[in-house]
Amino acid sequence: MKPLLHLVLSILLLFVTPSRAQDFPLKLVDALGDTLTLHAYPERIVSLAPSNTELLFAVGAGSRVVGVTDHCNYPPDAAGKPKIGGFSDANLELIVSRQPDLVLGARFNPRESLDGLRRFNIPVFVLAPSSVDETLSALLQVGRITGQDEAAARLEAALMLRVRAVQEAVDEIPVHARPRVLWGKLSAPMYTAGPGSFIDDLIRLAGGGSIVHDASVNWPRVGLETIVDRNPQVIVVSSTPPPEIGEALDRLRKTPGWEKIDAVISGRIYHINLDLLGRPGPRLVDGLERLAHAFHPDRFPQ
Repeated sequence: MKPLLHLVLSILLLFVTPSRAQDFPLKLVDALGDTLTLHAYPERIVSLAPSNTELLFAVGAGSRVVGVTDHCNYPPDAAGKPKIGGFSDANLELIVSRQPDLVLGARFNPRESLDGLRRFNIPVFVLAPSSVDETLSALLQVGRITGQDEAAARLEAALMLRVRAVQEAVDEIPVHARPRVLWGKLSAPMYTAGPGSFIDDLIRLAGGGSIVHDASVNWPRVGLETIVDRNPQVIVVSSTPPPEIGEALDRLRKTPGWEKIDAVISGRIYHINLDLLGRPGPRLVDGLERLAHAFHPDRFPQ
């Protein structure tokens, strides 16, 4: 969905009263092409991904969440919700015991688990955004499903304004003036973010260019030779804690190969929490702004 269409949809939703009984049954098609039919707004929701949990709380439906994964740690209130397992090993018995009238699934949930829930006549709706744009659309979907249309539209519009502010600030920067960026860890070989990943989309929107922009997979494996050859000017890490980056830099400046990399020479290595870069929820926009500041501190001083 294009930014203009996003804005128009958000404005329209602001003036629409959330669907009431006369609008049911409510039918929506999820990311897997399955149709969800609701006859009332769900009051007991199980979330099968941290991103879904963040979206539910963001639109004001957090009080209706009765089960979350072991990895759902934000917002703080989500940590106290009953746990039902992980992404790929959710415990179906625990989910059923929570008596949900909706399970909000995600990209990495096994299809057989989702189908198993449907056999218990539990409604399932799957979200699978792969970019900032699609994440904002998913926010509106969650608002629609929960009857929180207005809250979702207000939040989506506010987030979209922040995204557009970053885009407008970097649009005029020519490609050759955008930093070459590597996301990963401070050792090789590593898996980094390639085309089709959230992190690659954020790097592009923030005015950078991934050194693996031409990869054929979402998460390519790169060795030191490739890293040296493509010579990133900025390295973004999520696994190395900020206090340890200085020590890592001192080590890399003495390590054959690494000592030639521009980002190591200049010290442009930044830590950004992975939850802000790889979790398709409202905080992706926080991650975008932090990347923009790292890439272009002259344009984003705060």
